[in-house]
Amino acid sequence: MFQNAAEKGWIADEAYRLKWFSVEKDGPEEIGHIDIQVIVEGPTVTTISTIFLKGIHETWTDYSIAEFEGLKPLLHTSLSPQRDLKIRFGKRAKGVLFDKGSQGRKNIDIGIKGNYFDSAMSHHLVRWSDIEERKIITIPMFNYQANKKAKLIAVKLFDIKKTEYSLKDETLDSWHVKSTSGITNHQVLTEYTIGRSSRKILRMDIANGARKSFMERT
Repeated sequence: MFQNAAEKGWIADEAYRLKWFSVEKDGPEEIGHIDIQVIVEGPTVTTISTIFLKGIHETWTDYSIAEFEGLKPLLHTSLSPQRDLKIRFGKRAKGVLFDKGSQGRKNIDIGIKGNYFDSAMSHHLVRWSDIEERKIITIPMFNYQANKKAKLIAVKLFDIKKTEYSLKDETLDSWHVKSTSGITNHQVLTEYTIGRSSRKILRMDIANGARKSFMERT
């Protein structure tokens, strides 16, 4: 994946915001937003996602650096109120997990076989994929969770359809893509609406059982 010029052509400097709403009986309720950056610099591409929730002063930020050619992961950093995680990728995945509650540190040293991507780039990998109508796509990703042995998980894209989406009084030709992830044992359904000519995320609908929310580009 991500080897031909058409797919790499979608990767460019970008900064945008997704407003996050919960779906309630009385209508959508804004619960926060996510600020997202894509930075292409020389042979690497960096993605930064920062989550802001209403009523909470702390933020959650994920950084991912990968090679521009093929998006092979180089560095993953995740900073949250609960813990900080930093992993460098090479022949092995090595890093440190720092638990802010217990003040405990755990060294990480994991051997991984095969090709994979960093889970912190998951939303971008969906929109940069070789999307085709009705095509099923499986994306292997590395996701570190201290309490789980399996580090490689699959993100599955399916039921891919052409559609139209109205944003700011403009109707845009779009892709509608359904997705599940091994991070949640494929129990959470995320539906992406992606601009067909821009490959920008326009909206994400998330269903976790009865809990539903959506994010929309501002």
